[in-house]
Amino acid sequence: MQKLIEQFKALPPWQRYVLILVLPLVLIVYIWLMLLSPAMDEVSKLKVEVNNAKADIQRIRASLNPAILENLRKEEKALEEEYLTKQAELVSLVGEIPTEKDVGKIIANIGRIAKRSKVKILNLQVSGAQKVSYAITQEGEKKVVKELQQQQQTQQQGQKGQQQTGQQPQEGVTLLRSEVKMTLLGDYASVRAFLDGMRREGIISYPVSLSLSSEGNKLRAEMVINILMKEGQEL
Repeated sequence: MQKLIEQFKALPPWQRYVLILVLPLVLIVYIWLMLLSPAMDEVSKLKVEVNNAKADIQRIRASLNPAILENLRKEEKALEEEYLTKQAELVSLVGEIPTEKDVGKIIANIGRIAKRSKVKILNLQVSGAQKVSYAITQEGEKKVVKELQQQQQTQQQGQKGQQQTGQQPQEGVTLLRSEVKMTLLGDYASVRAFLDGMRREGIISYPVSLSLSSEGNKLRAEMVINILMKEGQEL
């Protein structure tokens, strides 16, 4: 230490002044870079996190606002009532709609009608259920149940129509639909009685497709029908 002091005193005056002025600055910069700067960065990050947390709390408080919750409840209730009204109107036109749990009963009913009509069912296949939306439209003096087109197929046309007419897209009742393929064998009167029985029992109003061909003295009918069901609820 004594040698350093003697070396310092031996330096020219201007070098001693430079060391006296520069050395403290170097120490200050070193302390800033090593100690203060990381601490200030951490404080800044924490301040941002605190502000974000406060903003989240405000959003949660807003969502818990009784007035907002009440408006959401009213909107939900209105949508439910509108859906039930449309469903009731649909039922009034097509009859009571079974649930998806009643598929076995429907198939058994088809077999009972076939037996009563003296028709032999050679083959019967039921496809998986798919969700389809139906709406009631006014055609003249009659109300007709129609399937709504898939949104991805009509989105562009719907947007153009809304721009031109200013109307909202039509909403419908969503049901489950299963396709049933059957191959029947019987005489003409029996096949006709079977179809009439299906109509009177409310299973179908008309088949999706029907192909008839003769097989000896019998009539072979290949038919596709659609079964509509409500989802996940009891009748």
